[in-house]
Amino acid sequence: MFGIILITQIVTSQNILNGKILSKDNNEPISYVNIGIINKDVGTVSDENGDFELILVLGNEYYVNETNEKDSILISSIGFKSQKFTVLELQKN
Repeated sequence: MFGIILITQIVTSQNILNGKILSKDNNEPISYVNIGIINKDVGTVSDENGDFELILVLGNEYYVNETNEKDSILISSIGFKSQKFTVLELQKN
């Protein structure tokens, strides 16, 4: 199994997490990686260049998929070790 490198940027005004998924071994982009909030219907897939955009639903207590900084984001792809981060960890990155 190979590792995954995650490069992220949070656009806080729009609550969007942008990033690029790279192979830890050769720094090459990884296509079609699943990125999602665990136990919520919030997720996306990286494109052919490893780029992704995950829209975080913040500040709406009545919406079942509201995201908070303690929620975990799971990043997974066939042939790679899955990784888990909290929203807060990625915001600090």
